[in-house]
Amino acid sequence: VSTPAGRRVLDRARTLLETTDLTVDVVARRCGLRTAETLRRSFLRTLGVPPTDYRRRFALAGYAVRLGSILTSAVLGAAVAFILTIYFLIEGRRTWAWLVAYVPRRNRARVQETADAACRAVLHYVAGNVATSIFAGATVLIVLTILHVPAALLLALLAGVCDFVPVLGFIVSALPAVLLALTVSPTTAVI
Repeated sequence: VSTPAGRRVLDRARTLLETTDLTVDVVARRCGLRTAETLRRSFLRTLGVPPTDYRRRFALAGYAVRLGSILTSAVLGAAVAFILTIYFLIEGRRTWAWLVAYVPRRNRARVQETADAACRAVLHYVAGNVATSIFAGATVLIVLTILHVPAALLLALLAGVCDFVPVLGFIVSALPAVLLALTVSPTTAVI
C-alpha cells in the first residue's frame, strides 16, 4: 500500500468499515479488490489488524467519544444552571425590573400579577414535591425496617431524594432496595 492508489483503496475501505455495516467481502469489492483476503492482508500489513478488528476498535472509540460528549454536555449544562441560579438569587429583582421596563406601562400591572401567580404555582408545586418526597422516604424507611433490609435509612434517604425525579426516580431508588432485600431473602425482595 505504498502507492497513492493503494492508499486511496485503504482509505476507502477504512471509511466504509467506519460508516457502514457492510461485510468485509462487500467492502473489498466496493474498493475494487477481488477478495476479502486481499483487503485483510493489506490491513494487517499497514495497520497491524484485520478489517473486522479495525471496525470493532473504531466502534468502541466512537462509543467512548459519544459518552464523553454526553457527559461534557451534562456537566456544562449543570454548571450553566448553577451559575444562572446563583445570579438570579443575587440579581433577580433587578433583572425582573429590567425586563418589566420593556413592557408597555398599561400592561405592567397585569405582567406583575401573572408573574406573582406563576411564582405561587411554582412554590406550591415545590412544596407538594417536598411533601411527597418526605412521605416516600418515611414509607420506605418503615417498610424496609419491618422487613429487616440492611441500610434501611440510607435507602429511605435515596428514595426521598430520587422521588423528586418523576417516574425514573422511583425506579432508580427501588433497584438498590430490591438488591439489598435479596440478601435477606427472595420473598423479601418481591415484597
